Amino acid sequence: MSHTEVDWFTAQYGEPHRRLAMHAAIPLVLTPELVHYLRDQFLGAETPWIAEADLLLSNLCRPVAYESWAMDSGARDFLLGELHRNYGLDRMERVARLLLHHLQAMAQKLSPAELRLQQWGAMVYYSETRDQVAAQIAEALEGGALDRIEFERLQRITRQLAGEVEVFPELAAFARRLRGLIRETALAAASQSGPIPGEVRTGPDGQPYVWIPPGEFEMGASPGDDDARDDEKPRHRVRITKGFWLMQFPVTVEAYQRFVDATKHRQPQPPSWKQTGRHPVVDVSWDDAQAYCEWAGGRLPTEAEWEYAARAGTTDRHLGKALHDIAWYADNSGNKRIDSAELWRKDSPGYWDRLRKNGNSTHPAADKAPNAWNLHDMLGNVWDWCADWFAEGYYAKSPGEDPKGPGEGEYRVLRGGSWVFQPLHCRVSYRYGDHPVNRDDNFGFRLLRDVIP
Repeated sequence: MSHTEVDWFTAQYGEPHRRLAMHAAIPLVLTPELVHYLRDQFLGAETPWIAEADLLLSNLCRPVAYESWAMDSGARDFLLGELHRNYGLDRMERVARLLLHHLQAMAQKLSPAELRLQQWGAMVYYSETRDQVAAQIAEALEGGALDRIEFERLQRITRQLAGEVEVFPELAAFARRLRGLIRETALAAASQSGPIPGEVRTGPDGQPYVWIPPGEFEMGASPGDDDARDDEKPRHRVRITKGFWLMQFPVTVEAYQRFVDATKHRQPQPPSWKQTGRHPVVDVSWDDAQAYCEWAGGRLPTEAEWEYAARAGTTDRHLGKALHDIAWYADNSGNKRIDSAELWRKDSPGYWDRLRKNGNSTHPAADKAPNAWNLHDMLGNVWDWCADWFAEGYYAKSPGEDPKGPGEGEYRVLRGGSWVFQPLHCRVSYRYGDHPVNRDDNFGFRLLRDVIP
């Protein structure tokens, strides 16, 4: 996504909206309050107030947390160039100063780590603070003050800056210095412990994968989860002996189409709602998922690998977060929020028709916040097919290391819940199984790679 989506946005809403998008390209994370602040300070009456909502809800932005959005990196690079060409570097510095002032006012609402990264993201555009932020980053890297997830986010900021150097020569020296600092730290970390947990790399198929380290966890019913079913018990210790790379979000319509074009495999039946290339592919069976994995050179995760990656060190049934922040499920995947559990209790025969009338559907992959290891849509949106056969009593006899499920069965495992299911089903320990030939408009999958060069 770059100028094409920006041009479509402009054609849809007009030039004043485009000017707001230019100014909103500097912050790493956007909130309604911040977008209003930018419009009020720099554009005023020339841009209508409705442009604030139009921007955040457009394809240029995606939700990353409650009332927080991030602009697509390609669109952001293009709009920063537009801001520079149309308004000059002085305007960029003024926006950066305003953003720093805004962040100071918001300090109590942000975690120290989030505040630090947001401030660094603004300071690089302000010449008077550029040396200061470089020194702060160097100190944080050398002192080990950044946790591994923060480090990965800093790497992403640096990759974004790399695309802007040609447009802004003033950033070139800073970007080279920052990339050097990060490269040295990454190499040192890699020499000691390999990839960083949560680190994202692009696989041979062009898709993003997240490094999941080896380790141990408690698999099954989460502590205090009164909704846990018998097939989620007993809770048991599992050791994953080898790290792996797991696709950051489910296979998308765009990615699956490349597989169909290359192999002439069956085309999935389109769902009843409009999809973009970023939506997770649906109407795929376990057999379809296996065929994709063989073509792409990967495999489906085992049920144990899936839950280990989803939990990312947490024991909470919703990964330590509010479910609506990380998942699309029946309550929030439609036009209006509903209470799906209450709807099912009062009118189970009319449940599906009510969801259809409410416009419930899948949503673009990675529109919700990630888990602690940078994985999106581990709960909700679409079910993930896993490699294992499904058996209700398997946990009672599961091996303690790298369990691969029963040797045979009738159903294959699906995990994570989906856009059409209640919160009860979008718990990290919830297990579901279906025939490997069955397809549905809420069945998807993601690929696992043991190695990425």
